[in-house]
Amino acid sequence: MVKSMQRTDLGDKRFTELQEEVKGASATALQEFHDIINPDAMGPDGKEGIDDAD
Repeated sequence: MVKSMQRTDLGDKRFTELQEEVKGASATALQEFHDIINPDAMGPDGKEGIDDAD
């Protein structure tokens, strides 16, 4: 399996721990995490970039 640089930097132990955390997380917690790393949600208005509605 090819590992990304980020995955390699984590190390096998931490990667396994993260997999266990995700496995036990609720759908709401996973959505909140996704929203944090979603670049479209990072702008001052909750959007970043061009909005076709404008």
